Amino acid sequence: MSSDVGTVWWSHTSMPGEANGLFEPHLREFIDEEYYSSLIALLSLLDSNIPVINHPVKHLIAGHKSYQQRIANQVGFRLPNQLITNNGDLFLNQHWSKSAVYKPISNSQYISNNKKSYFATVKEINKSLAKRIQNKDIELYIHHFQEKIDTLEEYRITVFGDHVMAFRVEGSRGFDWRIYINELRYRPFINEELTTLCRKYMTQMGILFGCFDIILGKDGQYYFIECNAPGYFLFLDPVGRYDLAKSFAQYLRILSMSSI
Repeated sequence: MSSDVGTVWWSHTSMPGEANGLFEPHLREFIDEEYYSSLIALLSLLDSNIPVINHPVKHLIAGHKSYQQRIANQVGFRLPNQLITNNGDLFLNQHWSKSAVYKPISNSQYISNNKKSYFATVKEINKSLAKRIQNKDIELYIHHFQEKIDTLEEYRITVFGDHVMAFRVEGSRGFDWRIYINELRYRPFINEELTTLCRKYMTQMGILFGCFDIILGKDGQYYFIECNAPGYFLFLDPVGRYDLAKSFAQYLRILSMSSI
């Protein structure tokens, strides 16, 4: 079988059709794990020289936000202040706690009572959440708190191979532009320093594909927020004006030829 495969690109494992709603949450979690394990089993049958974008094991490691911050710091990115803890008082005593966000430590998801799957998302720490933290409602679970940067501009940078394609996010209405991703405009952006840092990060993390979220603060500094591997990227160039999809297809073809 492996002789017929040049490169593998996968995005995520998913149950077919409307199958998500057919199972109780505990069965859905079991099936999801079986799908994921099956993917790894299939990939293990391939020759070791066949590129996988990104291998599920590396994808799992690269998805952990705290590890991302460590690698980003090692390669030279500037990071927001942050804290991982279940101690509410420790967080509230930080000088930046009044302007902060909560982030899931990994790309975690959960099954609701209506049998639908949801991903845990970034939440701004408002007065209501701050009150719950003060009342020690968080002590049974570890939380990732991060300083909310006063933002001047935001960027999504897609990296695969030697290709680094950065776009400025225009039209953002505030916190977390991904909520209204299809209502925004995206313009090409070039910054050699960020290009170098992104490439170093990819090498250090050991992945072939990644989508970086970067913020330019009002203090004039660029901040690493996270790197999604793999992340959505074709929304940046939906009509092919900047040949993003074409460049990625060419990259897959080059990888396939090199593995023969």
